[in-house]
Amino acid sequence: MPTAARRLDLPEFIVAPAAACGMPPGYVVIEVTETALMADPVKPLEVLTRLRLKGVMLSIDDFGTGYATMEMLKQVPFSELKIDRGFVHGAHANAQSGAILESSALLARKLGMTSVAAGVEEAADWNLIAALGIDVMQGNRVARPMAAGDAFEFWRTRTSQP
Repeated sequence: MPTAARRLDLPEFIVAPAAACGMPPGYVVIEVTETALMADPVKPLEVLTRLRLKGVMLSIDDFGTGYATMEMLKQVPFSELKIDRGFVHGAHANAQSGAILESSALLARKLGMTSVAAGVEEAADWNLIAALGIDVMQGNRVARPMAAGDAFEFWRTRTSQP
């Protein structure tokens, strides 16, 4: 895990500028990959717990791709479970991917976490994800990557159609 994640002052480093701008800490989401925690989880676990205590949201990124995912869910106070693109893309046509997607969504719900489907590109996947009750969709079906300056116009003209 990067050195910054081992610094006990990281939570204040993140929360103070957000507060100075009037942004509640709950609007800040830190994505953490499981593999980053596996090497030496003790110090990062303390830092991540301090971030959550300050109200910062924590997302476990690439869920399902590592070996210790369930253990990480038990140890780290994540608020969001981001389901890896490999289980999302084409899930409507692949029974195994669909089952993993569905069980991941159920797991997130049972743990009181927000579920995020990464890599949504096809309308059929969009419809499946919506039917499963996944909270957030991310990917080219939602929006292509864009410059920060273009985001305001995107949101102004946005529709909820798949």
